[in-house]
Amino acid sequence: MRVHILGEVLTAHFPLFEPDGVTKKSGVVGFATTTWRDGALDPQPVSVTEIGTTGEYTAAYTPPEVGPWELEVYDPTTGVRWREDVIIEQARAQWGFSASDDTTDISFSVWMQIDEQTVLDLDSMTAEVRSQDGSVVIPMGTETVPDALGVYRFVASAALVPAGNEYYLALSASRGIVIWTGTLGFNKV
Repeated sequence: MRVHILGEVLTAHFPLFEPDGVTKKSGVVGFATTTWRDGALDPQPVSVTEIGTTGEYTAAYTPPEVGPWELEVYDPTTGVRWREDVIIEQARAQWGFSASDDTTDISFSVWMQIDEQTVLDLDSMTAEVRSQDGSVVIPMGTETVPDALGVYRFVASAALVPAGNEYYLALSASRGIVIWTGTLGFNKV
């Protein structure tokens, strides 16, 4: 069973054959598609197209939730059904940051990585400085435009006091329907 990342288009390839079982059948349209999530019918829009005129076809859809999914493509002209099972998972994000703090401003440079690659196509990233009890100390805001390296910069006219307290940076990032959250702890020195 294949594993796929939530929010990304899932593409499946399959051939279709003439009744002789050898010759690939080209030009078929009007496929019927069915999708299930965790065994329950969960209709999703599926696009089925032929790759050139090869008798090879592609079915594409974007499952909107994590969990086990199944796709069935049915060709009514031949009665052939093709199925694929897949597990949809949330991408595992890693966060990195650098910070500076003086008596009047605090700033953070934050980036997110998946599979050790910085994510460059986020829709937005939001940051808040919180105290250990979870209360918001400094709302840093939402940024929608990173620099060329995928780094989001947050600046607030505030300072963290007193020295020695522990804080954390609460983060959320979004891309389409996918939202990642994370926290990064730090001490005020």
